[in-house]
Amino acid sequence: MRSNCRLTVDIWSVGCIFAEMINHRVLFPGLDRVDQWTKIINVMGTPSEDFISQLGSSASVYVRSLPRQTGKSIEEIAPDVNFLSNTENARANLTGLYLEISKYKP
Repeated sequence: MRSNCRLTVDIWSVGCIFAEMINHRVLFPGLDRVDQWTKIINVMGTPSEDFISQLGSSASVYVRSLPRQTGKSIEEIAPDVNFLSNTENARANLTGLYLEISKYKP
């Protein structure tokens, strides 16, 4: 179970790094843990209740206190994603890859 958790976190991290490489800036520039959670939720939307219940008690209380949000589209997160490829099929594949690896639980 623990190694599966690490793999999931690693995959999620790759999604974040992918967006940062496209944008040339930090995706979640949090100042502290609370600000970090706020920035993540502003981009990714509110996580599922199942995910929230697995957080530590203070984090879960904080996340539940926030208004529910929907996640942003890849075009909102990385407006320059279209430069990655000049074909519609390749763009769709890159977008699909990003959407899969940037979920809270890929």
